[in-house]
Amino acid sequence: MVPADPNFLLALAVASHRRMLSRSAGITGQLPGHEVRIGEDFVAVQTDAAGVRTHAPASVRVDGPLFLVQVGGRDYPITFKGHVRDIAMHGEVGGKPFCAQIERRVLPYRVTYEGAQIEVRVLSVRAAELTALMPFKGAAGPVEVPAIADARACWWTWPCRPANRCVPVRSSRSSRP
Repeated sequence: MVPADPNFLLALAVASHRRMLSRSAGITGQLPGHEVRIGEDFVAVQTDAAGVRTHAPASVRVDGPLFLVQVGGRDYPITFKGHVRDIAMHGEVGGKPFCAQIERRVLPYRVTYEGAQIEVRVLSVRAAELTALMPFKGAAGPVEVPAIADARACWWTWPCRPANRCVPVRSSRSSRP
């Protein structure tokens, strides 16, 4: 399902990323003169199953609780209600309320809104340039498990006998009797 404005999903991801960076920058104990500086320019990178990357330049300006996001030539004034840790994000865009699911999955964000879903990485301009140079590495296939893993049903430590009949070996490292 394609939403009425696909760039809105990108704008939500960029605003969420900027919000997360603001929270991280507030951590105390940073060395004087080496504090985190958050830029305004980002790139939203989407990668399809074939490895084709789509780069969408974006910029964010923060004015109090308002995130002024520009993606694809359109401006999105976004305000969030609630905490950064919430998965269901409520807020307003241009004065109209919205509710979207935004979750951080290590590096990419998964944004779901009105049945449409995207997975996008929000990177600095330099990181996006370097990512473009990296070869695509597809999803990992099935992993071949060595034969030694047949003894995985045994919670005792080595050695194991054939047919998964394990010999209990007591050691100081063993947490079980």
